[in-house]
Amino acid sequence: MGFAVADHLLQISEAHVHAHVGAEDALQSAEAAFLGLHSGAAVSHPVLLAPGPGPGDRWGVKAASLASRSLYGCKVGSYWPGNAKRGLEAHGSTILLLDASSGHVRAMLSARHLTALRTAAADALAVRLLARQEAKSLAVLGAGHQAFWNVMAISQVRDLERVAIWARSETAAAELANRLRDAGLPAIATTIQDAVASADVISTATSSHAPLIEAEWVRPGTHISAMGADTQGKQELPVDLARRAGLFVDVASQSVTIGEFEAAARDGVILQSDLICLGAVLAGDHPGRIAQDQITIFDSSGSAVQDLTIAEVALDLISKARAP
Repeated sequence: MGFAVADHLLQISEAHVHAHVGAEDALQSAEAAFLGLHSGAAVSHPVLLAPGPGPGDRWGVKAASLASRSLYGCKVGSYWPGNAKRGLEAHGSTILLLDASSGHVRAMLSARHLTALRTAAADALAVRLLARQEAKSLAVLGAGHQAFWNVMAISQVRDLERVAIWARSETAAAELANRLRDAGLPAIATTIQDAVASADVISTATSSHAPLIEAEWVRPGTHISAMGADTQGKQELPVDLARRAGLFVDVASQSVTIGEFEAAARDGVILQSDLICLGAVLAGDHPGRIAQDQITIFDSSGSAVQDLTIAEVALDLISKARAP
């Protein structure tokens, strides 16, 4: 089923989303989400995380609202690692949008692709606002599905002359590099230290529960988008980096509980009040990078507000495509 209407409920399939929503559509929706979070027009509610029936199975609900655009709803996400052996996607994702006047569900969108696009858009927005203007070298840690979209989004906001890929699987890193070269980007697979030490921008997209890099590998002036931590205990960066960096987030309360800065907050290295909403930079209420040699870190723990705004864009594009 591609696009169905049942009792006024729109049901949008994954294939239909792929056909109508691209990376270029996601950046504007990300801007709306971050501006809403900064202004208070958007509310991101506490995340529900729960175990599934099998080892490693987990699922969660992220709910939010953006009253100025009559957006209310949530995303249900799941991770069943055993699905791979059954030929199924390990990650499941569905966005539910409510009708603002009745509270009834008005649309249900399969959201694996939308999640990848909105996450990549947050990464690109952070790079646009925080990375040095002359930044041209990108290091990517992780070679999964998300990593590809992150690179494609970043390439919209910076002219990349080098894209260095590292992953625990050398085969996966080489495959991602090939895919990016096919897309016209100068990508290579390399070691993690080489990738980080040569980078102006670092984008992480792993499920790591321990720091992947050493703080001293990171050059002054580097921007890091930490995109992988979205569950308690996940961590991709050493705490020492937070001591000497400008710290930016999507949702501060999530960042210190299920995001990249959880460990730094727990260890007393930072306070939640040290974290700056990326929307403040976008709105011009914070300068963002304050020096050419400053290291900046953006932690994306995943905002449900972004899920709502990109779902709104998807519905608009699909409705226009169906119009006679």
